[in-house]
Amino acid sequence: MIFAAGLGSRLRPITDRCPKALVEVHGIPMLDRVADNLVSHGFDRIVINVHHHADMVIEHIGRHAGYGKEIIVSDERDLLLDTCGGIRKAIEYIDPRKPLLVHNADILTDINLSDVYDSLGGADASLLCNDERKTSRHLLFDSRNRLQGWLNDKNGATRPEGIMADAYRKSAFGGIHVIGPRLLSAIRDKVSPNLPAPIIPFYIDMCGQFNITSFVPRYQYQWYDIGDISKLEQARSYYREQK
Repeated sequence: MIFAAGLGSRLRPITDRCPKALVEVHGIPMLDRVADNLVSHGFDRIVINVHHHADMVIEHIGRHAGYGKEIIVSDERDLLLDTCGGIRKAIEYIDPRKPLLVHNADILTDINLSDVYDSLGGADASLLCNDERKTSRHLLFDSRNRLQGWLNDKNGATRPEGIMADAYRKSAFGGIHVIGPRLLSAIRDKVSPNLPAPIIPFYIDMCGQFNITSFVPRYQYQWYDIGDISKLEQARSYYREQK
């Protein structure tokens, strides 16, 4: 599933006239880069949610003949449902017997997505993470690599409240994750299909009942979050240099 519904508020004024998923990096829209990467690693059925400039995204998918694979649009034009809510709304399009790979449309990476998918192993969810990347918000993992909480470094806020963050490994979430059948079932049963809900708080609330782990690759790969203007320009600069 590709999250392509976001407002892209930090990319204004670009996103006043263009959805974030169609913002270009070196002449190629982000949605195309993500979809092509998925297809190149064997994914042949992709759900894409839409909200902001939804018609533009749907028309773009049509012009590209669905990237040669089965593309299903999950329509959130009536209400933007955030990440967990978006998965819940799209649950009818998802095979409940198989893990689901979720990829933010604003994440530009050359990582091997098959590795990410296979990282689930016997866990209920596996989150692409980086222990070195600077961020103001960290996920907290214990010595068994199980998620235990979340920390906002700016204000010291934690979830669950009162967790001793220094007792855990801090890691930055990379916007790509894999959800196993058991946790997909919990999303279906516990999350309203008609109310916005973010995925990270859901993971933290569920981590006592489910095995939610991190995947930290031990090889080098490129990764950019183009969520704001400065980061977008960093990605564009890298790809210009590669060209």
